[in-house]
Amino acid sequence: MLRCRSEFPASVLDFALNINNGTTIGVDLSADGKNRLQLNTQGSLSFSMNPMNSGRMVGRLNILDGYIRYTPPLMAEKKFA
Repeated sequence: MLRCRSEFPASVLDFALNINNGTTIGVDLSADGKNRLQLNTQGSLSFSMNPMNSGRMVGRLNILDGYIRYTPPLMAEKKFA
């Protein structure tokens, strides 16, 4: 669930993000999708930004499992369990 609050005219933004157990987060690290990060997570995060464009994110994100696949020289594949 994503909630957003904005106060005008100061333009302060507050976001709250609740991530349910078993939610999958996937990120393509390359345009062809071969380099990729995928995590199964749960947690809650909040983000705020003030009029001076200073942003802050706080909260807890638990990584239950997942993997990162990246073309060498960094590493071939890493699984989290």
